[in-house]
Amino acid sequence: MAFADILVTLIVMPDSMSYVFTEAKWISGDVGLVTCAGVRYLNFITLAAPIASLLLMSVDRYLGVTFPLDRFPNFRRGKIQSVAIWFSATITSIPVAVTWKNFKHFPNDTYYICGSIFQAPGKEYRRILFTLLVPLMYMIPLLVISTLYTWFVFSCAAEVFQDSLL
Repeated sequence: MAFADILVTLIVMPDSMSYVFTEAKWISGDVGLVTCAGVRYLNFITLAAPIASLLLMSVDRYLGVTFPLDRFPNFRRGKIQSVAIWFSATITSIPVAVTWKNFKHFPNDTYYICGSIFQAPGKEYRRILFTLLVPLMYMIPLLVISTLYTWFVFSCAAEVFQDSLL
């Protein structure tokens, strides 16, 4: 997770700052197409890795608290977890590499912008779809984490309630 945070500092933050100062202008041609997709792909990988880390940590904590005497040796190996985190972040970010392209700026066509095909000028229905699909990357892990913790709290509360009745 620390490595992912360093990558966010080195990749995402400079890209975000350049986006503001260049008004989203991008390089034209094949180089611009490759760099647009590559930079956005790296952005999403570095943002997906900490989310996967938190998800894996919550599952590990759940298993450790719910089954305190079981070891789960294969699940708790750090190397396996690191590979799983980065592999899942890489795989879930592939659609970003495919959907980000260079577009000519719509009003005057004098420069290119780097954007998703869902944000292409004149494609408002795609923009709505993009707005609805992107939060799923964050909502699915949140739902899993919330479900695990809720399940644990209710199971502990049920045990305490049953013990108080006896």
